[in-house]
Amino acid sequence: AIAMHRLHDDIPAVATFFGRINAANAILDFFTNPALGALSDSRGRRPLLLQSLAVATICNTLVALWPSPRVIFLAKVLFGICNVTKAMGYSMLVDAMDAAKVSRPARVEAFGRIGMAIGAGFSLGPLIGGLIGTQSPVITVAVAAVIMACATCWAYLVLPETLAPHSG
Repeated sequence: AIAMHRLHDDIPAVATFFGRINAANAILDFFTNPALGALSDSRGRRPLLLQSLAVATICNTLVALWPSPRVIFLAKVLFGICNVTKAMGYSMLVDAMDAAKVSRPARVEAFGRIGMAIGAGFSLGPLIGGLIGTQSPVITVAVAAVIMACATCWAYLVLPETLAPHSG
């Protein structure tokens, strides 16, 4: 809605704009995710998860404060470089299950529950965002920034490092 408003309801321009964002994110994911994964193997999962959550908070805040296509694009590119929240979440779950020697059936169940939670988020998130956004699309982004800030604080205060230190 922000892009539609700022690009004067020019649907082809908005489609091109989001196509460029998606292309940039795909390219960035291709190059940065393996490097960030390797970094998490050597430095730990928690720091990268916290960084990704903090960058998401900053990006949403920037878009809420300066809602323009240029800021949206820059925020999405910045987040695309650092977006490893889902990968780190899965990695931390595997690390914790390895440490606890969790059985294969219990692992499958845990990943099934995570998948259900993600599916619920993908279903409820747009619904809630749409309801909030009826007032202003900027409010939706501001609410997302607050939610990300809360998630960042929670992760900082509660989540331990799950990767066992390497011996040697």
